[in-house]
Amino acid sequence: MTTEHLDTETLHKIFVQPRTAHQFTQQDVSDEQLRAIYDLTKMGPTAFNSQPLRLTFLRSTTARERLLPHVAPSNQPQIQQAPVSAILSFDTQWVDKFEKFNPPMAHAAQKFSREESRLHSAEQSATLSAGYLITAVRALGLSAGPMTGANFSAINQEFFPDGNQRAFMIVNIGYSTPTPYKRNPRFSFEEVAEIL
Repeated sequence: MTTEHLDTETLHKIFVQPRTAHQFTQQDVSDEQLRAIYDLTKMGPTAFNSQPLRLTFLRSTTARERLLPHVAPSNQPQIQQAPVSAILSFDTQWVDKFEKFNPPMAHAAQKFSREESRLHSAEQSATLSAGYLITAVRALGLSAGPMTGANFSAINQEFFPDGNQRAFMIVNIGYSTPTPYKRNPRFSFEEVAEIL
């Protein structure tokens, strides 16, 4: 199966023009937009189709006040300003759902009997999904501000005390104001890649 090549303008709108969002306008993000973000994100590949990413969208002032003490001081203004802050976590018990996400491979669940391998696989796939989420946010005309400057152990205690989810990233979502500084340089193909 082949997919149609996106035009250059569309590619630039998704990958080149957007910047990491640090400041946001007051424009709201609707529930429908959040659902649309997820509906694109879930189509990305994960190990065994496991889909361990879990999303906790914080919109209310009360919910964001619970998050603020656990993020770096430099990140707090972004959370206060963004219309939505998403806590990205992974399902620590994802193997229990094998019959749902991949019935023909349900027997593979036994490969993840050790907690270390189960959590490692979940984190890898959820991190991969995070990239798709950021791309989905951009494709839908919104801005994303991912951040990892936070005490995720404390966030887990605050939001997921039962241990069934483990947070690893926060992504602020909304409409950003123009970034006032130049984009930092990217490595060239020759600096990071080789063709064997």
